[in-house]
Amino acid sequence: MHYDDAALLRHTLAQPEHAGSLLRTILPRALANAVDWGSLRRVPGSSVDAELTSHHADLLFEARLAGGVLLIYVLLERPGDRWTPLHVLRYVLRVVDSWRLDHAHATGLPPVLPVVVHHGARAWRGPRTPFDLVDLAALPPAAQAILSPLQPGVHFLLDDLAAATTAQLCERGTTLAVRSTLLLLRFVRGARHHDPAEFVRRWLDLLRALWREPAGRRTAAALFGYMACQLESPCEQFASAASLVHEEARIMSDTIADQFREEGFRSGLAQGLQAGRAEGRAELMLRLLRRRFGSVTPAVEARIRAADIEQLEAWAERLLTAADPAQVLG
Repeated sequence: MHYDDAALLRHTLAQPEHAGSLLRTILPRALANAVDWGSLRRVPGSSVDAELTSHHADLLFEARLAGGVLLIYVLLERPGDRWTPLHVLRYVLRVVDSWRLDHAHATGLPPVLPVVVHHGARAWRGPRTPFDLVDLAALPPAAQAILSPLQPGVHFLLDDLAAATTAQLCERGTTLAVRSTLLLLRFVRGARHHDPAEFVRRWLDLLRALWREPAGRRTAAALFGYMACQLESPCEQFASAASLVHEEARIMSDTIADQFREEGFRSGLAQGLQAGRAEGRAELMLRLLRRRFGSVTPAVEARIRAADIEQLEAWAERLLTAADPAQVLG
């Protein structure tokens, strides 16, 4: 499940097809035309500092570019941190160091393209390079002239979603999954008491088209999960909104509502995940399976109790759209 803005964006953009559709609208046209988008692949891992994961999420992609390799580092940021250029510099260096370890015999480095996707409440007003943070104004002009070119620097492309209008988001030519995600982030921002049906009715054609796509239900599950967490709406409103898309979406929404609304879910999830105890998550998974399908065989229960946190998280996503426990466990 995806609780916050950055996590939802990362979930959608983790698929190269979706990430590529967004990146093509951000890169300068000449560069976008030179990239082989069919070769785009996501590189696993994260460069974000552990203490900043509540503010940042990131993705790293690799693609072919005119016979060479291009690394595209995407930082998803909400608060508009003044120190973002410094964070980008540090993260890009980590990306390069990691690449060197994986290519020990290389004699050069691939170019890295840093991209910041800002999805805060207000348009970006912060610095764009580390040099903008360096205080040289009080120094003599001669010293400034010597020190200026010696300061660390990295530039990044900025996609300021907060500054874009709804019409501009719709016109960008992204996939249905990306467009739905961006529009939902815009709808939820500052709208805790909105009825989720408002969003669904406004973008019903888009959401129905997304639902019909082969992988669209997985994205829809993430979108409705995000709404369930972010909007303070009764379960009935949530289920009613989902049923507008498809009757099967209502079934999916009931499972999501169980996860987010049942008494004790949040504390149980926190104890199970934050303390690193898979058994807490396994108990929750078993309870949701029984609520969804009525019963669980001893073999299924044994597999769930033996699984680690990562596997349980993967099964939890399948639970939203699976027809039976066998589909959940694959």
